[in-house]
Amino acid sequence: MRHFIRHLFLIISFLAFAQIAQAQLLKFGLRAGVSSTDLSADDLLITNADAFQDLKIKAGDARVGIHGGIFARINIPVLPIYIQPELLFSSVGGEYQVTSVVNDVDAQTSVKDVKFSRLDIPALLGTKFGPLRLNAGPIFTFILNEDNGFADAVREASQITNAEQDNKGATVGYQAGVGLDLWKLALDVKYEGNLSKLGDGVTVGGNQYNFDTRNSQVVFSLGYFF
Repeated sequence: MRHFIRHLFLIISFLAFAQIAQAQLLKFGLRAGVSSTDLSADDLLITNADAFQDLKIKAGDARVGIHGGIFARINIPVLPIYIQPELLFSSVGGEYQVTSVVNDVDAQTSVKDVKFSRLDIPALLGTKFGPLRLNAGPIFTFILNEDNGFADAVREASQITNAEQDNKGATVGYQAGVGLDLWKLALDVKYEGNLSKLGDGVTVGGNQYNFDTRNSQVVFSLGYFF
């Protein structure tokens, strides 16, 4: 009987330790936050087009975006290192300024927003210093939907209907930032940049123009572990 009780105690202790270890090594949570998004683009001058005036195109001011989804924290045993994959739905955007040019003089500027609905998958590698964290890694982005304000601005400035931006369906970027863990909360501030451009260019009046557009973000988010 004594041996049975001892074995039972060892089994219960082992199961309890395994549950604690699993909880410490792997955590899941919800994450939401806001971002400040900038569009970075080469200034573009469309000249001598047959159906409209010359156009000068450039990126404008930053816009506020939102995001939300789930994330996991995988703590590496012994080492103060963790892996943090995330799955986030994001709404981000930016601004284009399209100026019509007459006789080398800026005549009128039209400002239009461009908005993207995205599926973002960051995969971050981090290290911890007590409650403080540093992390960095790639982010894979899939464009789910876009409201192409650039094409609208060109149409309004030029009175031509066949103006479109050739955007890609997916991009690769990077994130890097700092975090703070308090109780079940995970606060993060990250910078996000693009390693690939958002599109190959623009098509205006049947002509193709190179226009390298990228976006960058400062991301503020709050996570809650289950």
